[in-house]
Amino acid sequence: MKGLVINIWISILFAFTDPEIDAHNVQECRLLEHFGKSRLCQKSRPVSRYSQAVEVYLSIELHSIHALDEKQQTLQTSVWLKTTWKDDNVTWNKFQFGSVDSFLLPANEIWIPDMCITNELNDDKCMKIGENDKVSVNSDGQIYLWKGLEIKTHCNLDITKYPFDKQKCPIRIRTHYSTDDKVRLKGKHRMILMQNYKENGAWEVLDNSVMEKRQNEVTNLTEVHFEITLKRRYLFHVYNYVLPVVLLSMLNIFTFLLPIESDETSRKSVHECTLYNNIEKELSCSTFVTPYLEAEKPLIVELLLRLISIHSIEEQNQVFRATVWLDIEWMDTDLKWDVSKYNGTKDLLVPANKVWIPDLCFVNEVTNEKCLKPNEDERVKLSHDGKVTMWISKEISTQCKIDINNYPFDYQKCTVNLGMWYSVDEKVTLKSKEPRVRLGNYQPNGEWDIMDTGIRMEKQNVDENFTEIHFIINLRRLSIFYIYTVILPVVLLSVLNIMCFLLPIETGEKVGLAMSIFLSLAVFMSIISGSVPKQSRHQFRLGIYVTIELMMSCLTIVMEVFVVRVYSRPSERPLGRMYRRLLPNSTLLDFLQSTHGQKDPARDGSRENFTDRPTACHRCNGGVPPVYGEVSRNYNPWHIVAMRLDKIFGVFVAIVNALSMIAYFAGIYA
Repeated sequence: MKGLVINIWISILFAFTDPEIDAHNVQECRLLEHFGKSRLCQKSRPVSRYSQAVEVYLSIELHSIHALDEKQQTLQTSVWLKTTWKDDNVTWNKFQFGSVDSFLLPANEIWIPDMCITNELNDDKCMKIGENDKVSVNSDGQIYLWKGLEIKTHCNLDITKYPFDKQKCPIRIRTHYSTDDKVRLKGKHRMILMQNYKENGAWEVLDNSVMEKRQNEVTNLTEVHFEITLKRRYLFHVYNYVLPVVLLSMLNIFTFLLPIESDETSRKSVHECTLYNNIEKELSCSTFVTPYLEAEKPLIVELLLRLISIHSIEEQNQVFRATVWLDIEWMDTDLKWDVSKYNGTKDLLVPANKVWIPDLCFVNEVTNEKCLKPNEDERVKLSHDGKVTMWISKEISTQCKIDINNYPFDYQKCTVNLGMWYSVDEKVTLKSKEPRVRLGNYQPNGEWDIMDTGIRMEKQNVDENFTEIHFIINLRRLSIFYIYTVILPVVLLSVLNIMCFLLPIETGEKVGLAMSIFLSLAVFMSIISGSVPKQSRHQFRLGIYVTIELMMSCLTIVMEVFVVRVYSRPSERPLGRMYRRLLPNSTLLDFLQSTHGQKDPARDGSRENFTDRPTACHRCNGGVPPVYGEVSRNYNPWHIVAMRLDKIFGVFVAIVNALSMIAYFAGIYA
């Protein structure tokens, strides 16, 4: 059929074209007819011996860098992937075909290696051939395939030296199904091609390398690593972040150069502190028939979950987001064959929609895509002994109950629950291949550390028997970021709260400073409450601690208002009995109240003139007896009462702050 189509094509060319002008095209048509009659097979490897491996040479030409996301730890690039291999089935003598030494052939008409980018974060990890893709075929059998790709790969970023940092981001390519004894990937060049690279405004390419890394002896797979070394262009960050922080730190020094009489010392430092915090932020007869091994015995499906990366844990929505690889294995005796009858062929790749696939679903998935739906490009591996293996990559968003009791020093347990959607345990039984989640390809997360993993089988007896496999992941939050940005500022604000009572009453800034601290604590309370689940099931220790500090700050404002009010009372107003106990010498008080505006010692003949002898008020004046007129004119006992109240309130607030801090950290430690 293919030869007939090509003959018709040649006839049309001769009828409507000039042979002298289009002789080259005619020779290419002869080549197409020649190869159309040959036994090309796009599903078989182009080797003369089955034991021979196809050597595929890879090279990448970097076109542009779109973005390097520090939070998600991803690198987005546009590249040209150039693939070269030799096919002995498509060689010819160019002199027999008008010196035509190469021609283009649709890529879906020829064997293409099954390659995947292993650290690609999107679902399209493996290279897909479109209808318009073509390969260049040379007369010596060399085949060239160019594929333009926009990829989003994981890159483990180190921001220790930000913004003067350098990052190394790899692009890892390996075969999806074929092992090294069948298809061997190699790097064609020692470096990534940069001829058509467009410069990026934020990152400079310092160096790059190409290397081959064998994964392990079990998988028998070799990865080709294309590593790009990037250096951040730091000028923007210096102008917008580093320089303002340096200037603010210098301004902070000027706070201590401001005269005390200006009443602005405390307020200036508080506003600078607020501004500084704002700047930081998956062939048989039917795909529907279960391949039972024995009558009245269920089919065993073995699962293995590989965790690739953790994207995030959303505390408010209580969702665990990650990328996983799921290995699925089962036995189908209808698909067994004798190796000796097929030239030693031990395994075969077939489309996933041609065989029975277990109806697996992620039970606790929060999106609509709960069940595994193999697409047209998915393949399954059939072994000669009847074993069927399927690999599926998926981005999951599963429910995870978050316990915020010890936030940010908390431990969380998130599960990925897999179960059959229609098949009951009497038909299909799920088992785990390993007792844990496999972490061999896991890329570390900047916020969460994996402490341990495990497997738990759980039966769901609703109407019929269903068994779920729960893959458990125990996580610990890396709390150093929250210590710097939340806990330490709150502790410092609680210390500043005590400083209000050390500020002299005469400055007039005691209430203003207390109010600024109260507003800062309110802002931190708002930030903390916005990042945790709004629930009352667990005790939120950090929230309780900040609330206590907020209450003490509010109480400080009330106390300072009361102190200032007492301080402002006139000296003529008599002191009550409670206030008299706050004075250092009640005798002096009695003397002043008995003499101020009531009696004149000069007219009282029964007493001596108090200007002629020392009195009990000597202690108030360093042992020097004051003149009666000076005492009555300058001394206000309410000032001493206000100062004593200020000290008592300060000691009370300091004790409560210390006890609340000790209780919080002791509870976290326990």
